[in-house]
Amino acid sequence: INAEYMGALGAVAIASAMRLHTGIAVLDLSENGIGPEGAHALADLLRSRSCPLVTLRLSHNRVGDAGATDIAEALRENSSLRVLSLNANLVTFRGAAAVGTALKQNGTLRALELAGNLFGPEVIWRLLPVCVAHEELTTVDLRGFTVGKSSLQTLEDRTRYKRCQFRVGPWEGSSGGSASACPTMMY
Repeated sequence: INAEYMGALGAVAIASAMRLHTGIAVLDLSENGIGPEGAHALADLLRSRSCPLVTLRLSHNRVGDAGATDIAEALRENSSLRVLSLNANLVTFRGAAAVGTALKQNGTLRALELAGNLFGPEVIWRLLPVCVAHEELTTVDLRGFTVGKSSLQTLEDRTRYKRCQFRVGPWEGSSGGSASACPTMMY
């Protein structure tokens, strides 16, 4: 349901319907303008014990810190989600930090996409200890800001031989959570 511009009400309706129909494992609501209200409804779905979602893509939805924080709080309770994409959602350091904190209690997420948001390299250092300690997380996409050479070297040193790898570097704003929009550096 990518790029249908359904807004918050559409996200609320989909979240409600998914409580009744648990056969959907992948939900892509990218480019739908769901905002923080729609993210809140989807967070409530993620909190549900019957939540079937394995992949949730919410790129380009203007969920902001409020929506990212709602999703983060739901991650603490969710045991089904493996991939979460919050690319290009006006998320700042505060929202990214909330997601990082939630990862301490979530043992199932494998890929986290936060590219193209409104934070800088400081978010790497906030997420790094949590992500490398996470037993399932393999990829954290933080593309969209410039990282200095010394920071890149430090990131490489701290993630060498670790399961979790970080994607940093330029990001061209692709929709749908694509992880191959441009060359990236993996650390």
